Amino acid sequence: MVFLLPGQGTQYQGMGRGWYEHLPVFRATLERCARVLQPELGFDLCELLYGDDGHDLTSTRLTQPALFAVEYALAEQWLAWGVRPAAMIGHSVGEYVAACLAGVFDLPDALRVVAERGRLIDALPGGAMAAVTLGPADLAPYLGPDVSIAAVNEPGVCTVAGPAAAVAELTAKLGADGITHRRVVTSHAFHSAMMDAAVDPLVTLLRTVPLRPPRIPFLSNRTGTWITDEEATSAEYWGGHLRDTVRFSDDLATVLAGPKHVFLEVGPGQTLATFTRRHPERETGVLVVPSAARARDAAGEMTAVMTAAARLWVAGQRIDWTGFYPGGGRRVPLPTYPFEGARYWIEPGSPELIGARRSSRPGDPAGKLPLDDWFSVPVWRPAVGTVDTPATPLAERVLLFTDPDGTAERLAALACTGEVLTVRAGTQYARDGDAFTVRPEAEDDYTALVAALQAEDRLPDRIVHAWSTAALPGERSIERFERAQRTGLYSVIALVKALSGRGVTRPLRLDLLTAGAFAVTPAETDPAPGSTVEALAELVPLSVAAKVIGQEHGNIGARHIDLPAPVDDRSLHTLAGELAAARRPEVATAVRAGRRWVADLEPVRADWTAPARSRLRPGGTYLVTGGLGEIGSTIAGWLHRTTGARLALLTRDPLPPRDTWDALHLDDGDTALRVARLRALEAAGAQVLTLAADVADEAAMRAALARTVERFGALDGVVHAAGLPSEQWDRAVTAASVEQCGWHFGPKAHGQIVLERVLAGHPIDFVLLLSSLAGVLGGLRLLAYGAANHFMDAAAERAGRGRDTTVWISAGWDVWQHHQDEKRAISAIGRSMDDKAIQPEEGLEAIRRLLTLRDVSAVAVSTWPIGHRLDQWVRDPRIAEPSAGGAGPVEGTHPGDDLAGHVLSMVRAALGEPELPAAADIFEHGGDSLLIVRLLSDLRDQLDVEIPLADVLSEPTADALAALARRRQAERSAGADADADALAAELAALAPEELERLLAEEEH
Repeated sequence: MVFLLPGQGTQYQGMGRGWYEHLPVFRATLERCARVLQPELGFDLCELLYGDDGHDLTSTRLTQPALFAVEYALAEQWLAWGVRPAAMIGHSVGEYVAACLAGVFDLPDALRVVAERGRLIDALPGGAMAAVTLGPADLAPYLGPDVSIAAVNEPGVCTVAGPAAAVAELTAKLGADGITHRRVVTSHAFHSAMMDAAVDPLVTLLRTVPLRPPRIPFLSNRTGTWITDEEATSAEYWGGHLRDTVRFSDDLATVLAGPKHVFLEVGPGQTLATFTRRHPERETGVLVVPSAARARDAAGEMTAVMTAAARLWVAGQRIDWTGFYPGGGRRVPLPTYPFEGARYWIEPGSPELIGARRSSRPGDPAGKLPLDDWFSVPVWRPAVGTVDTPATPLAERVLLFTDPDGTAERLAALACTGEVLTVRAGTQYARDGDAFTVRPEAEDDYTALVAALQAEDRLPDRIVHAWSTAALPGERSIERFERAQRTGLYSVIALVKALSGRGVTRPLRLDLLTAGAFAVTPAETDPAPGSTVEALAELVPLSVAAKVIGQEHGNIGARHIDLPAPVDDRSLHTLAGELAAARRPEVATAVRAGRRWVADLEPVRADWTAPARSRLRPGGTYLVTGGLGEIGSTIAGWLHRTTGARLALLTRDPLPPRDTWDALHLDDGDTALRVARLRALEAAGAQVLTLAADVADEAAMRAALARTVERFGALDGVVHAAGLPSEQWDRAVTAASVEQCGWHFGPKAHGQIVLERVLAGHPIDFVLLLSSLAGVLGGLRLLAYGAANHFMDAAAERAGRGRDTTVWISAGWDVWQHHQDEKRAISAIGRSMDDKAIQPEEGLEAIRRLLTLRDVSAVAVSTWPIGHRLDQWVRDPRIAEPSAGGAGPVEGTHPGDDLAGHVLSMVRAALGEPELPAAADIFEHGGDSLLIVRLLSDLRDQLDVEIPLADVLSEPTADALAALARRRQAERSAGADADADALAAELAALAPEELERLLAEEEH
């Protein structure tokens, strides 16, 4: 349990009123604090917070002691309920609360110090602060001598502080370079050099206060790691704390690097909970619980704190019910089953028989399919209606990413009559007229590109990205794969992030072109002996990118079209017609020899009819990568039970010495789980060889293979189950990065490449790759994950082609019941998966059947109709057709009158719940990710704001939507102000005669 204790900025008039009225411990503690503070403040703190005497919280001398008292009182209430922290992180003044709870300060001393701290700050000159979307290292070159980094709350976001003029100059520079920033409403430049004058007086006071080593560990804002006894008991530490940068992001990283924790925000608002949820090192599933509601009302506060207690209890936190119910509680017998509503009503005119269960959603398949019907395989079909060079070429403005082979220029000559702006890959950002040069992975270059086009009002109507049509030489290797992503996927991510970051909401089309990504025609899928035709699986991540971008960004109509390699003129003519045609998006689209081909999924039966058909050998030897993971160990145990297999289990990190295993406990994290799984296999009588190696390390894998053969004498098959073990792996496109893609590409894509290389000389029976349906369906926040898995699907087809012995099969799995991280993520591509998830025994039977298939390299395993899911998430015209929304204003509302009320009306209308509370979770009231996408599209249309999908999915309420819309409007306004400031500064620097010349030109 980690307490998160917020700092200044989260306060509001009346904060904690609901707790004060209903929670006895909170009330008694707050009144105790008020009595201690009475001499310091000159009035009763409770009257300040909840009375009508005219005081407010705009003054720092009042804000800081009030915030401290409310947080301390709420922490005491949680302690009375039996919720005790193992660690604490305070933000700025919140660290004083942590120190007091840890016993460093007595409460009266802490209150006196915090009150004096607030008074000292209040007496200083005013200043300014701004939030900037850059990390400390990237921000450093912009900082002048008067501006400091006040806080680093997220790895890529800093808050700066300093004199108003200096901060304005800084934001003007940032705006000129296209870097997003926003002003922070504040009275002073906290944690900057403007605090220096208050440090010595505060240290003088602190030297009179007894300070003791902490009894509960807490993190230091100054160092970003655990506070030491020496620091906690040093008056100079607490003085410097007033001045130094708040390193909250580093504090979080320190805690997240250890065993899994539960985070509880103890104070008003949900600011720290939001920072924690978004931290890149937070594992999926780590619980983050706020104590307060977003809505600032007393009833909301009580609802929030009761909900928080319930969530903690469900997660396993012990609650002291005698403290929770001071008057005494009583046990109530409850049913041993949940009340699950099901609708059986027959609609007028409906042909259903009585008792046939109807879905509560139109078009939603009723239930889980029989296992026989789970399997489908990709097929290519020639499409009807191929369009050749259009009679009316594109007259719209086009931004063309040009390849060195000249394919893009040839296409533009055929297809474009309007304005064409070009972008090529280079080693530094540059511009020459209408031609731009950008570094492929440098997000700043794309931001500068979009900013330049905005400044000239020349944003494109269409973007054609043709960098991935260039030849991709070299043998199959990790280096070639990453080279392809550099000018492909990574470039597209940077482009979309720049468009979103610069607030581009206008509709635009994004066409992603590749050459040779797929084996489509018979000549490609079954090449003649000695043919050099090779499907470039390295390019297929762009197919997933087109799906996910279209799913997450309603204003960007994205599609992917694959050309032959090398690109011929006839295919370019056909492509020119395709660009002008409005078509339903497909699973995949390719142009070959003047004809359009589309991919589909076709059902296949994977029957288990006789043991002789299986590729499994009795007593065979099988290598399982990720073999001590959740699914890998399940498969390993099944292999041993059914065939008496000998097992080589590969794990990235070595296990501790065997003589230390008895001292491990399950709360020791992943190591204890892996040891427990290995012991279970050994107890069942399995012969197990454990191998510690990174599956993406070729030398290590060759050594692991050699050890397996040396130990068991042979190798008969491989199951590649390695995956991402910990990092937060589901990210929206606007939050993705090269690093995050690498988390997935390492074990999945790089691992497949290495396996293909090291197994080349070993004629084994099969290689089974565990992929995901996200490769076929895309899915919100699943770009990197889907791209890595779809590469494995394509690579399996390539690896198995022409081999007489080894069969490669990539199985794109639906959600396994016990694989909770993937379950949460894949739920984004449809309704809740609770009733359709694959049970472990079903998954093992599916594997048994997969290993009987012939002439199949990629299989989609979907527990409910794959065609329905493709129609909803891939073939929906909104994926490829850009939209600026279309719902129109909700009747009786106007966005300018009441933004929060307008957004709430939209959400209520979408869910069909006219009484839905503003703080209600949209998913818990029948919504899904598709509904969120449509809401964002409507908001874009009505309010002209682009809201990051990742932010909405982490806080899916009408209140949060409205707050995000308001923030984006404020950021856009701040950007306009910065642009005006920059222009004014530029004009002021001109000589009078130069200014007169420019004015004359403007008038002319």
